[in-house]
Formats: sequence, C-alpha cells, structure tokens
Amino acid sequence: MVSGYFPAGVLDPSPNSEELFDGWFSQHLHSAGEQPLFPAPDNQPLTFRFLALPTWGKPSTVRVEQRGERWWLVGRMTDGDGGYDPGPVIRTAEGWLSATEVQRLDRLFRALSFWELPTAINDTGCDGTTWVLEGAGTGRYHVAHRWCPDKGPFAAFCSFLGQLGGFCAW
Repeated sequence: MVSGYFPAGVLDPSPNSEELFDGWFSQHLHSAGEQPLFPAPDNQPLTFRFLALPTWGKPSTVRVEQRGERWWLVGRMTDGDGGYDPGPVIRTAEGWLSATEVQRLDRLFRALSFWELPTAINDTGCDGTTWVLEGAGTGRYHVAHRWCPDKGPFAAFCSFLGQLGGFCAW
C-alpha cells in the first residue's frame, strides 16, 4: 500500500487510525497521479488540493496552484471506489482560472481560515464522503479532513474546488 503523502502523526492521534488514513488517502492520490505536497520546499508556489473519497463513488482530486498572478487547475477522477480500492485516471481537467474564479477562491479561502483549522474533528461515519484539503506554499504545509461536511467554510471552499474541476457529484 502507498503511504507517506502526509506528515507522521498529523492525521489522527491514534497510531492505528493514523496508518489507516495515511494509506487510504495516499493510495488514492497516487492512483490519480498526484505527488506529495509535504514537505513543502521554500520555493513551493501556493497550492491547494482537494481529495473527495465517496464510499461508493469515483474518487476525485482537484489541485490549484498559484503561478504569478494566475492560478492553474488540475483535476482528475479515477475509476475506483473512494471507500475502497483506487483505480486508473478516467477523466482529467486542466486550465487557468478566470479572474472571477480567482476572486471567489480568495474570498472563500479567507473565510475558511485554513492555516488555523484543526486537522481532524470527531466526525467519522460508516458511509458517505471523506474530504481532504491540503495547502502548501513557501515552506508551509497543512491538511484538514472531514467526513460528509455539508455547510460552513470548509464545505464551501472544497465544493468550489470540486465545481472548478467539474467533479461535483458528492
């Protein structure tokens, strides 16, 4: 199983759960062709990556990366089940964000207070969709994951990233 996309000990305080989350999230990112964002080098451009893992649906990842004054988007959907095994990439979206999209991204990001978010909260369940949001840039890295978020700044920011990538089936 692929692992190591995340810093040790941040996904869950329990070693067993930490190993489970790291392996689960990492294998889906790997199958989507994504590279680890951690550790973030000092010259890493500001990057956000959203991973959606629906138990019975197709996993997807949307990454936006700041390049000067513009933002580049890469989205991928795989042919796996988010709650189980990963699969190969079946859909890809790439392109520059419009000025309007960048303004909305910035507004939602400011409302999120991402760098201060707790990595995990006690919100697990059996079925549903797990959302993982990572941020990296200029030597800084943070990750937060939630189960079935339906409201609030975290849900709004991640949903917008999903819409930008064309993957909003969760």
